[in-house]
Amino acid sequence: MRSLLAKVSFGPFFWTQFLGAFNDNVFKNALVIFVSMQAFSEAEVGFWVNLASGLFILPFFALSPLAGQIADKYEKGWLIRLIKVAEIVLMLLGALTFYMQDILWMTCILSLMGAQSAFFGPVKYSIIPQHVDSQELVRATGLVEMGTFVAILLGTILGGLLVRWHPLFVAVAVVILAVLGYVASWKIPHAAAGDPGLRVTYNPLPEFKQIVTLNQDNPPLFWTIMAISWFWFYGATVLAQMPTFTTHGLYASSYYITFFLAVFTISIAFGSMLVHRISAEKINLKVAYIGIAGLIWFLFDLGFMSLDYSTSKPYDLLQPGLRLQQDGMQALWRDWRIVVDFTLIGVFGSFFIVPLYALLQEKSHIQYRSRMVALNNILNSLFMVLSAIFCAVLFMLGGDTSDIFQIVSLVTVGFVALAYVYRRQWQLA
Repeated sequence: MRSLLAKVSFGPFFWTQFLGAFNDNVFKNALVIFVSMQAFSEAEVGFWVNLASGLFILPFFALSPLAGQIADKYEKGWLIRLIKVAEIVLMLLGALTFYMQDILWMTCILSLMGAQSAFFGPVKYSIIPQHVDSQELVRATGLVEMGTFVAILLGTILGGLLVRWHPLFVAVAVVILAVLGYVASWKIPHAAAGDPGLRVTYNPLPEFKQIVTLNQDNPPLFWTIMAISWFWFYGATVLAQMPTFTTHGLYASSYYITFFLAVFTISIAFGSMLVHRISAEKINLKVAYIGIAGLIWFLFDLGFMSLDYSTSKPYDLLQPGLRLQQDGMQALWRDWRIVVDFTLIGVFGSFFIVPLYALLQEKSHIQYRSRMVALNNILNSLFMVLSAIFCAVLFMLGGDTSDIFQIVSLVTVGFVALAYVYRRQWQLA
């Protein structure tokens, strides 16, 4: 890992994308916490938070087809630096909104950050195969995944801390992080355009249709993108339900929301570092099969475990001696089993997603690789929206988080069965 980060061909890109993800999450979580401190009711908080989330995802639908074309047409090192300049401008405006403490304008800036991320996404994965050897592709992809999730965790924590101290601290931090990301981007080596003669189409619908056709003509690529999108449905479901699961499923303190988020994120980072060793630094779908089996089992167990707290004392790891004395070893093990479930969901999630992202990069021809990544981003966003709708409908029908976790794990079994039927089309199984 260290040897790869030390390479000029990969290290600067890694730190550029790390700082970008870090900055996004500092701003987003600071906005969420600021809204929660300023709003007069739970309904007002819910309105602004959900509006912000929707406005951040919306640009991925509208701009990803254009972003994919641009990433294929132009040299990628130059393009990343241009995108980082846009980030500095946005963070200067974002700093002004935190100085003004204007929630509406903060939300507008967050939407523009979503647009900036939509343009960075296709470059993020299409540039890696141009800068690392084929035998390093899995390791490089694992490092990027690890860096992204660590950045999410650190950004979430720092954003919450800074805005509680004073919004001006957020304003200063996001500008500094944007500048540091731009400085790191200057060391990214030249990465030739995949298709410099490409004629850019600004209407997203014809371009979307074209990249879908290209995708369907390549069965391994089609199933890879569908599997990655399903992972984001699964991941969005788990993350979105974490607060409700903690406070209403386990009857635990709200501090455990941050604790479980940290456990989940660190375990994904650890799994991303581990996966290249297990796969012998090759794209090995057997590792992905192991990963999805773990995702199914431990999510189902997580839903099952929460049922035990409906008639018992609240979840609490802080007083294990008292728990053991009052409720016995079984109750103490039940507390820790929740931690084990979250940890292994993260580890097995890395086993599943890292080989698939490496496969996406390898199976995409250099001429349209960025457009395939753009299509992947669109479908990922769509599946995350479907996850939100799915969970909302289940809650309206009287379900709870344990029902959601168990249903998603069973539906994942159905997805695996469908992939098994068409396994020959993967050409690697």
